Amino acid sequence: MPKDINADAGLMVKLEAIRVRASAMMGLTPDLDAAAAMVSIPKIAVLAAPVATSTLEEREVNPDEFDILANDLRRTGA
Repeated sequence: MPKDINADAGLMVKLEAIRVRASAMMGLTPDLDAAAAMVSIPKIAVLAAPVATSTLEEREVNPDEFDILANDLRRTGA
């Protein structure tokens, strides 16, 4: 899922615009320019229904072992 999102340049531009605006609206940065310069926060996350996956330690996890699948995108901006 994150690979598909990261490969979609148009979507990444939209997500970056959302991230920048959210940063300013939450008061994490004083304005949009400062938000664009601070690429580390806030994070964008994608939530989905459970599917079979693996952990960072490469342990296979069945969908019945968790309630929600969450992936954060590393970077949406340049």
